[in-house]
Amino acid sequence: MKRIIPVVFALAFLASCKTAPMTVSDFNGMCRFGQSSDHGCGGNAGCSQFEAVISQAYASADACAAACDALYRDMRGAGGCASRVGKARGLCDRYCRSNYQ
Repeated sequence: MKRIIPVVFALAFLASCKTAPMTVSDFNGMCRFGQSSDHGCGGNAGCSQFEAVISQAYASADACAAACDALYRDMRGAGGCASRVGKARGLCDRYCRSNYQ
């Protein structure tokens, strides 16, 4: 019985650690105001385009992530903002994985 109590507390703690799904507002905050190594690249580079992707409904996380990947392929190398566009793509994928099961 004494061994069960710590296990129950550990499980309760782990269950409470589940993070909430990322919101579009979370995405925008992390995308627009994060660090980037791209000098002269506006903070909005890629963010609006990826926001449009995550604002649509998808059948699954994989379908959402595929849309992120497709936009990334279209945008990479454009305008010298590779780091920012890559970051936006990563956040887009993270949004998909946290909002679709």
